[in-house]
Amino acid sequence: MLNQNDMDILKSMMESVVDERISKTEDFILEEIGNTQSYIEKRIDIIQKNVDELSKRVEKLEKRIA
Repeated sequence: MLNQNDMDILKSMMESVVDERISKTEDFILEEIGNTQSYIEKRIDIIQKNVDELSKRVEKLEKRIA
């Protein structure tokens, strides 16, 4: 049977393992958030270019009509 000292050592080891896993999970999540942010920013840039182009076309059409 384990004595109190053995139990404390096991508890400390388990806490260390859990802390390490939490840290790795946190790093992974933050990396994925960064990747997602980069992807979204690129898509927003593309959408903005499309909106700008459409705006120019609308202006040209409005000038022809006027």
